[in-house]
Amino acid sequence: MRYFTRAKFFNFCGLPAARLDADQTVYKKKKRNKLILVLSWAFNVAMFGAPQSHMEELQQVWVDRSINSPR
Repeated sequence: MRYFTRAKFFNFCGLPAARLDADQTVYKKKKRNKLILVLSWAFNVAMFGAPQSHMEELQQVWVDRSINSPR
């Protein structure tokens, strides 16, 4: 029972901004600096897309500063 109540708490169950999907964030994303975007794009091209694919996998596991285990 404790597992279910913790999951409801972390997913904002019953609130208007509830998390409907396990890898969905409930907070607004911050805008990144243009220089950082250009450098990360160049690094991604130089590494043949590997950093971007790893980042997408990490974003599915690490959501809202907590590890997303209930899948």
